[in-house]
Amino acid sequence: MYTKKFIFNEVKLKDKEKIEEIISSEIVGYNINKLHAILVFHELYNNAYLNNYNWPRVKIKFLRKSITIRIDCNGNGFDYKKYIKPTKDIMKKDLLNESGRGIMMVEKVSTRLIYNKKGNNVVAQLKEHEEEKDEKS
Repeated sequence: MYTKKFIFNEVKLKDKEKIEEIISSEIVGYNINKLHAILVFHELYNNAYLNNYNWPRVKIKFLRKSITIRIDCNGNGFDYKKYIKPTKDIMKKDLLNESGRGIMMVEKVSTRLIYNKKGNNVVAQLKEHEEEKDEKS
């Protein structure tokens, strides 16, 4: 089903860079924007840690034509819904702040973004873009 799978338990801040390096090296050969994949990991990790204050578990699967990034946290979660479909007021406020934009960006660059009800587990998928493959040929 998948070509490679990485599982990291209790990912501390110092481990983020190592995971970003794995994403960068493993994404070679995929028609997926490397910066988008790193952005997705980085933002979802930060949300898990900053909203739950414990070290999340990270699973990354490199499938045939997609990458799946899953972040699981044991904390209380948070209200992710207001960021996925933000109101105009939230957008005006958060677009000018240093925080509050991550989920909006992740949703824009991901093919699929799914949170559990509690908001402490999330899965993002990035699929290859066929039209970009055609342009490269």
